[in-house]
Amino acid sequence: MSSAEQEATDDEVGDAAAADGGVASVVEARDAFVSPGLLRIILAFLANPVLENGADNRHQMASYLLDMKIFEMTEPISVSYNVKTSLGRTVTVKGRRIFRWERENRKLYMQRSDGPHGRITRMEMATSFGEEISQGLLYERVDLIPTLTDLLKVGFLVDFDEDEVEFLLRSKNLQLFSEDEDFIMGSFSSH
Repeated sequence: MSSAEQEATDDEVGDAAAADGGVASVVEARDAFVSPGLLRIILAFLANPVLENGADNRHQMASYLLDMKIFEMTEPISVSYNVKTSLGRTVTVKGRRIFRWERENRKLYMQRSDGPHGRITRMEMATSFGEEISQGLLYERVDLIPTLTDLLKVGFLVDFDEDEVEFLLRSKNLQLFSEDEDFIMGSFSSH
Protein backbone atom coordinates (compact mmCIF):
# COMPACT_ATOMS: atom_id res chain seq x y z
CA MET A 1 0.00 0.00 0.00
CA SER A 2 2.99 2.32 -0.22
CA SER A 3 1.84 3.69 -3.55
CA ALA A 4 -1.74 3.85 -2.36
CA GLU A 5 -4.04 6.79 -2.86
CA GLN A 6 -5.67 8.23 0.29
CA GLU A 7 -8.80 10.29 0.53
CA ALA A 8 -10.81 11.62 3.45
CA THR A 9 -13.08 14.60 3.59
CA ASP A 10 -13.11 17.08 6.43
CA ASP A 11 -16.77 16.23 7.01
CA GLU A 12 -15.91 12.56 7.51
CA VAL A 13 -13.17 13.40 9.98
CA GLY A 14 -15.20 16.08 11.77
CA ASP A 15 -18.21 13.78 11.99
CA ALA A 16 -16.04 10.98 13.30
CA ALA A 17 -14.51 13.28 15.90
CA ALA A 18 -17.92 14.53 17.00
CA ALA A 19 -19.41 11.04 17.09
CA ASP A 20 -16.58 9.52 19.11
CA GLY A 21 -16.36 12.13 21.82
CA GLY A 22 -17.84 15.37 22.94
CA VAL A 23 -16.23 18.72 22.68
CA ALA A 24 -14.95 19.73 26.10
CA SER A 25 -14.26 23.32 25.06
CA VAL A 26 -13.74 25.62 22.11
CA VAL A 27 -10.97 28.19 22.28
CA GLU A 28 -9.55 30.79 19.96
CA ALA A 29 -6.24 29.73 18.45
CA ARG A 30 -4.46 32.82 19.78
CA ASP A 31 -5.53 31.84 23.28
CA ALA A 32 -3.98 28.39 22.94
CA PHE A 33 -1.16 27.61 20.50
CA VAL A 34 -0.94 30.38 17.94
CA SER A 35 1.62 32.88 19.14
CA PRO A 36 4.26 35.14 17.66
CA GLY A 37 6.83 32.40 18.33
CA LEU A 38 4.87 29.84 16.31
CA LEU A 39 4.48 32.26 13.41
CA ARG A 40 8.18 33.13 13.56
CA ILE A 41 9.13 29.48 13.08
CA ILE A 42 6.68 28.97 10.22
CA LEU A 43 7.50 32.20 8.39
CA ALA A 44 11.27 31.79 8.78
CA PHE A 45 11.03 28.24 7.45
CA LEU A 46 8.85 29.30 4.52
CA ALA A 47 11.20 32.22 3.75
CA ASN A 48 13.96 29.84 2.69
CA PRO A 49 14.87 31.01 -0.84
CA VAL A 50 14.90 27.39 -2.07
CA LEU A 51 11.13 27.27 -1.50
CA GLU A 52 10.49 30.34 -3.66
CA ASN A 53 7.63 31.52 -1.43
CA GLY A 54 6.82 35.20 -1.82
CA ALA A 55 5.69 37.23 1.17
CA ASP A 56 2.02 37.08 0.15
CA ASN A 57 2.13 33.29 -0.07
CA ARG A 58 3.93 32.96 3.29
CA HIS A 59 1.42 35.26 4.97
CA GLN A 60 -1.52 33.40 3.44
CA MET A 61 -0.17 30.11 4.79
CA ALA A 62 0.38 31.60 8.25
CA SER A 63 -3.08 33.19 8.25
CA TYR A 64 -4.70 29.74 8.19
CA LEU A 65 -3.55 29.43 11.79
CA LEU A 66 -4.55 32.88 13.00
CA ASP A 67 -8.32 32.59 12.84
CA MET A 68 -8.81 28.93 13.56
CA LYS A 69 -10.89 27.60 16.41
CA ILE A 70 -9.54 24.81 18.58
CA PHE A 71 -11.96 22.11 19.63
CA GLU A 72 -10.68 20.27 22.67
CA MET A 73 -12.08 16.74 22.59
CA THR A 74 -12.63 14.47 25.58
CA GLU A 75 -12.22 11.36 23.42
CA PRO A 76 -9.51 10.41 20.90
CA ILE A 77 -10.09 11.75 17.40
CA SER A 78 -11.01 9.01 14.96
CA VAL A 79 -10.05 9.30 11.33
CA SER A 80 -10.99 7.10 8.43
CA TYR A 81 -9.34 6.94 5.02
CA ASN A 82 -10.29 5.05 1.88
CA VAL A 83 -7.06 3.68 0.46
CA LYS A 84 -6.91 2.40 -3.09
CA THR A 85 -4.32 -0.37 -3.45
CA SER A 86 -2.22 -1.00 -6.54
CA LEU A 87 -4.58 -3.90 -7.32
CA GLY A 88 -7.52 -1.49 -7.53
CA ARG A 89 -9.18 -2.59 -4.29
CA THR A 90 -10.39 0.02 -1.82
CA VAL A 91 -9.58 -0.57 1.82
CA THR A 92 -10.88 1.55 4.68
CA VAL A 93 -8.16 2.39 7.18
CA LYS A 94 -9.18 3.71 10.59
CA GLY A 95 -6.99 5.34 13.16
CA ARG A 96 -6.83 7.72 16.09
CA ARG A 97 -4.98 11.00 16.32
CA ILE A 98 -4.18 13.61 18.93
CA PHE A 99 -4.65 16.54 16.52
CA ARG A 100 -6.65 16.95 13.32
CA TRP A 101 -6.42 20.23 11.41
CA GLU A 102 -9.13 21.18 8.94
CA ARG A 103 -7.13 23.94 7.34
CA GLU A 104 -9.76 25.27 4.93
CA ASN A 105 -12.44 25.26 7.66
CA ARG A 106 -10.00 26.79 10.15
CA LYS A 107 -10.66 24.14 12.78
CA LEU A 108 -8.17 22.21 14.88
CA TYR A 109 -9.44 19.22 16.82
CA MET A 110 -7.29 18.32 19.78
CA GLN A 111 -7.57 15.44 22.21
CA ARG A 112 -7.28 16.51 25.83
CA SER A 113 -3.92 15.56 27.26
CA ASP A 114 -5.49 14.42 30.53
CA GLY A 115 -8.63 12.76 29.19
CA PRO A 116 -10.31 9.52 30.23
CA HIS A 117 -8.13 7.50 27.84
CA GLY A 118 -4.96 8.23 29.74
CA ARG A 119 -2.42 10.97 29.88
CA ILE A 120 -0.67 12.09 26.71
CA THR A 121 2.95 13.09 27.21
CA ARG A 122 4.16 16.54 26.26
CA MET A 123 6.50 14.97 23.68
CA GLU A 124 3.56 13.14 22.06
CA MET A 125 1.58 16.38 21.95
CA ALA A 126 4.52 18.30 20.49
CA THR A 127 5.23 15.67 17.85
CA SER A 128 1.60 15.30 16.84
CA PHE A 129 1.10 19.08 16.70
CA GLY A 130 4.22 19.56 14.60
CA GLU A 131 3.23 16.80 12.19
CA GLU A 132 -0.34 18.02 11.76
CA ILE A 133 0.58 21.66 11.14
CA SER A 134 3.47 20.72 8.83
CA GLN A 135 1.29 18.38 6.79
CA GLY A 136 -1.41 21.02 6.51
CA LEU A 137 0.98 23.73 5.35
CA LEU A 138 3.31 21.66 3.18
CA TYR A 139 0.94 19.17 1.56
CA GLU A 140 2.47 20.04 -1.82
CA ARG A 141 6.06 19.61 -0.52
CA VAL A 142 5.99 16.41 1.52
CA ASP A 143 9.79 16.20 1.41
CA LEU A 144 9.94 19.25 3.73
CA ILE A 145 7.40 18.05 6.29
CA PRO A 146 9.91 16.30 8.62
CA THR A 147 12.12 19.40 8.87
CA LEU A 148 9.27 21.76 9.75
CA THR A 149 7.82 19.12 12.09
CA ASP A 150 11.06 19.03 14.06
CA LEU A 151 11.19 22.82 14.33
CA LEU A 152 7.57 23.00 15.50
CA LYS A 153 8.13 20.18 17.98
CA VAL A 154 11.00 22.06 19.61
CA GLY A 155 8.97 25.28 19.57
CA PHE A 156 6.03 23.52 21.21
CA LEU A 157 8.28 22.08 23.94
CA VAL A 158 9.51 25.59 24.84
CA ASP A 159 5.97 27.02 24.62
CA PHE A 160 7.00 29.04 21.55
CA ASP A 161 8.83 31.43 23.88
CA GLU A 162 10.20 34.19 21.66
CA ASP A 163 13.75 34.14 23.07
CA GLU A 164 13.92 30.36 22.72
CA VAL A 165 12.50 30.56 19.19
CA GLU A 166 15.06 33.23 18.23
CA PHE A 167 17.87 30.92 19.35
CA LEU A 168 16.31 27.98 17.49
CA LEU A 169 16.06 29.98 14.27
CA ARG A 170 19.66 31.22 14.57
CA SER A 171 20.91 27.69 15.22
CA LYS A 172 19.18 26.50 12.04
CA ASN A 173 20.32 29.53 10.03
CA LEU A 174 16.74 30.71 9.48
CA GLN A 175 15.65 34.32 9.52
CA LEU A 176 12.62 36.48 8.97
CA PHE A 177 12.24 39.21 6.41
CA SER A 178 11.08 42.63 7.61
CA GLU A 179 7.68 42.12 5.94
CA ASP A 180 7.26 38.92 7.99
CA GLU A 181 8.09 40.78 11.20
CA ASP A 182 5.49 43.40 10.24
CA PHE A 183 2.94 40.66 9.53
CA ILE A 184 3.52 39.11 12.97
CA MET A 185 3.33 42.48 14.75
CA GLY A 186 0.13 43.36 12.89
CA SER A 187 -1.41 39.97 13.65
CA PHE A 188 -0.95 40.35 17.40
CA SER A 189 -1.12 44.12 17.94
CA SER A 190 -4.84 44.11 18.76
CA HIS A 191 -4.74 40.97 20.91
